[in-house]
Amino acid sequence: MLTEHNGKQWFFEELYPDHGFGFEVSELLVPEYDTGFQKLMVLNTPRFGKVLVLDNIVQFAEFDEYFYHESIAHTALFSHENPRCI
Repeated sequence: MLTEHNGKQWFFEELYPDHGFGFEVSELLVPEYDTGFQKLMVLNTPRFGKVLVLDNIVQFAEFDEYFYHESIAHTALFSHENPRCI
């Protein structure tokens, strides 16, 4: 959820009833938009870069997205008989 904290815009996500996560938002790139399936929002942040939020849950951030793509790419490459660059 977007809120104001210390004069700046912040996003807070509740992870557990007694624990949450928050970060400063420098720009709202895509305001909350109902796609018909979920609520989508894209934020720009000083620490994490661009952040994709679906249904008020952070999906991934530009800062650490390589963690996800590395595991997806390497699984396919290791299972292929003869991987190569095209």
